Amino acid sequence: TWGEAVKKWLEIKPRGLPDKYRLRAFRVALHECLPLSQQTISENLSDISAGSHNRMLALVVAIHNAAGVEPPKIKRKPNPPGRTRWLTAEEWLKLRKVLDEESPLLRQAAEFTLATGLRENNVLELAWDQIDRRRCVAWLHGDQMKGRVPLGVPLNTDALRVLGERTGLHKVYVFANPETGKPLVKASNRAWYDSLRKSKLKGTGVVWHTLRHSWAAWAVMNGVRLEELMKLGGWKTYAMVLRYGHLAPEHLAEAAAKVKPVSLRYNAPREG
Repeated sequence: TWGEAVKKWLEIKPRGLPDKYRLRAFRVALHECLPLSQQTISENLSDISAGSHNRMLALVVAIHNAAGVEPPKIKRKPNPPGRTRWLTAEEWLKLRKVLDEESPLLRQAAEFTLATGLRENNVLELAWDQIDRRRCVAWLHGDQMKGRVPLGVPLNTDALRVLGERTGLHKVYVFANPETGKPLVKASNRAWYDSLRKSKLKGTGVVWHTLRHSWAAWAVMNGVRLEELMKLGGWKTYAMVLRYGHLAPEHLAEAAAKVKPVSLRYNAPREG
């Protein structure tokens, strides 16, 4: 059954909170037999973005494979390129003020994201034993990373300030929920959406992942090279950071200065 397959998949190795959250949102009865029908899967994946559709579909396929059952054939949706939404300094100041009123924990998690560029689950699940404040670094294990490659993260002064605010509040997790003592399941909770509404950012395309885009955009516009950004952000390929290249065209100024008219006389036939 679907329930048995999910249980087996969860037992193979630790799974991140985003996958668990997607499973919770996937409304399939636990007693439903495998393979799931195309109709059942399609109904659950309707009215969501192409990216969310493909991530959920990959999860369903992985669970079928873990159970040794051939998954149904459903095509991935093409993920059309779009604009990369990032926050201006003014937008962030407004959002930060409201976040601090709604949830200081969420404000701290957002500030840490903007200081490090880490993804949502990497911030929410961050443990104190992953941080070395003497060396000003944090490290993420391969099974915590989207690309399954370990990552070392330099901690700047903003990141270290947030860690200072969180010191002593929980023995294990940096951003533990004070009510449960465990990491938040999602940062996009009621306090987040209330903050977007009160800061007049609701409906402007801002989501939690916008914070990572903002970190990358700010870095490039302040002179960080794309090769450096790729390493800092844990992207596996250079192509994945090219979306931010247009934000700093000044690095091509020297090349642009070389563009001058070319005379055709060099191609003219020689006399004699």
